[in-house]
Amino acid sequence: MQEMIDHYFSDQGVQTIPLIEVENLLFAMKLVVKGFGCTILSTEMLSQLTPEQRATVNAFRLPISQLSVDFSASYHRNHQLAGPLEFLAQQAQREFTTAILRSKKGKQSD
Repeated sequence: MQEMIDHYFSDQGVQTIPLIEVENLLFAMKLVVKGFGCTILSTEMLSQLTPEQRATVNAFRLPISQLSVDFSASYHRNHQLAGPLEFLAQQAQREFTTAILRSKKGKQSD
């Protein structure tokens, strides 16, 4: 998530300088409510605030359509992956293969 946020701000020409890292978003949100800095979190987390707390927070939405991240994953084909990693690899292969085929098909029709 943080990587996507960093990419978003970089694409917008905004340089961010993170000063501290905290254990979790709930703690970060509590700091924001007390006036100590800013954070990026989901709108669902904002719903956990009382109306009085929400009134003290300046919040804005980042457009999901502009959030992206480049990443890669590699693994040795002959090694047995742990269950969650096997699931992730299968989902990624399925999703990306479909997206690549759609992209190639679109370019061929141009």
